[in-house]
Amino acid sequence: MILRLAVGLVVFSLIGAALVGTSSRRGQSPAPAADTQPSPPPSNRTISGPLDLIPADSLAVWKGLPIADERRVPATSPSGSTVVELFRRLVGANLDARTKLTLRIFEMISLARDYPFAFACVDASARSKRPDGGGTHADKLKLIFVAQTAGESRPLLNIIAKAIKELTDAGPAKLERLSTRGYEYQELTDSRVPDWCRVCWGDLGEYFVLTLGEDVWPLVASVAGGEHPSVGSDEWVKRMRAARPDEPLVEIIVAASRVREQLDPFVKHRATAFFRAWHADRLDRIYWAIGFEGDALYSQASFLEGEHTTQRLLADASYAEPRFAQTIPEGSHYAVFHVPAADVITRIVASYWATQSPDERQRAAELWEKVQRDNGFDAQRDVLDHLGETIILHNFPQHPLRLPMMFTGLYEIRPDGATVSATLERLCQAWLAALQHLADQMEDPPPSVLRRDDDGIWYLQLGPVAGVAWTFTDRYIITSWSPAALREYLHRVGDAVGKR
Repeated sequence: MILRLAVGLVVFSLIGAALVGTSSRRGQSPAPAADTQPSPPPSNRTISGPLDLIPADSLAVWKGLPIADERRVPATSPSGSTVVELFRRLVGANLDARTKLTLRIFEMISLARDYPFAFACVDASARSKRPDGGGTHADKLKLIFVAQTAGESRPLLNIIAKAIKELTDAGPAKLERLSTRGYEYQELTDSRVPDWCRVCWGDLGEYFVLTLGEDVWPLVASVAGGEHPSVGSDEWVKRMRAARPDEPLVEIIVAASRVREQLDPFVKHRATAFFRAWHADRLDRIYWAIGFEGDALYSQASFLEGEHTTQRLLADASYAEPRFAQTIPEGSHYAVFHVPAADVITRIVASYWATQSPDERQRAAELWEKVQRDNGFDAQRDVLDHLGETIILHNFPQHPLRLPMMFTGLYEIRPDGATVSATLERLCQAWLAALQHLADQMEDPPPSVLRRDDDGIWYLQLGPVAGVAWTFTDRYIITSWSPAALREYLHRVGDAVGKR
């Protein structure tokens, strides 16, 4: 539920980055044909799901299913498109290229959630923009998105057509119809971006395949024909999948050792540093299964190191202690994670800074020490030491587009909730003052603004959109995807989450 839609955002944003140009000249843009008929499979190989089209040597794979009670017919459900078009009318037609792309991303992922899908990063490399190793950016990517549309891929094709029309010019963009191994597909190139930024799409039997990178669509076709092994046929993956009686909602497969080997030479071993922050720098592979038992989500991870596999249950669907259950609105999908919140927060911060340059890490550490000193608190003593070992996530209230990560979260505080709340309030006030000081020094307005309403709800204002929001009680730190969503949740549960 929480994770499966993010694939649409990642895929389409990367495609958009390849299509957004610097030219201001507008012209008639090429558009993909929306009436392409599915090509029949040229071999007798059985393809039982999206994983059977993903190369076995991919760096990372994310496979997802639609939730049964949310399934709808994409071609007849206008909700995503309607919301997008309503936004366009409210803010006006003169939108910049990136805003238009964002709207198309929202529209794409509102449809992608209806199909069984798989997203894979097959290959990647990165380069640093600066001598100190900072400013790392993608130098080459090979990505695959597969959706099991049963030939009903017209809605996805239409969104691609609209994005191309809005983001490309007639001159630099070139659209070709190609074929490989009996399958037809289309390829878009643009002279303003590197040669590897090739976007291809087409139907492969009952699957819609969208790729980024050189020779990636033909690679998928070779997997379909049995000429290249698939991740679905990998023996270790098959054993991990067979260990569960049901098919998980989300399956994530990471070739951890290959990711480190691939990226470390280009980013000064920061890939290994990132995994080390999660105590995973010795792992070879990771398999992560997420699914539902009733309304409750389970989350189980398997780790391969050498020949040894270990497993860990991160979220237990059978766990329903009353004091936590009363914070979850009836009918919501939810997850209860048994993890030390302080440890999770510390690792998230450490893994992020592991990807930055030494100078950036030093400046951040000095600034953080100054903020604590000037405002009279110690984050470890006054906050982290008081966080519990339970994190609750649920989908009330539901986002109208079911966008990724749009959930409500509760992070347990114990035993001194009043101290934690007061400290976090001072921290947010210090953050607000720092951002205001920075904004005064900028010529252009900042892309986001931190705000606090009179009812104690903090949130980020992103242009015309009120974004992620949070507040504190004597029992929980509570977050949601907007101030209105957070208020709706607090009104629903009342004092069950503690006093503010």
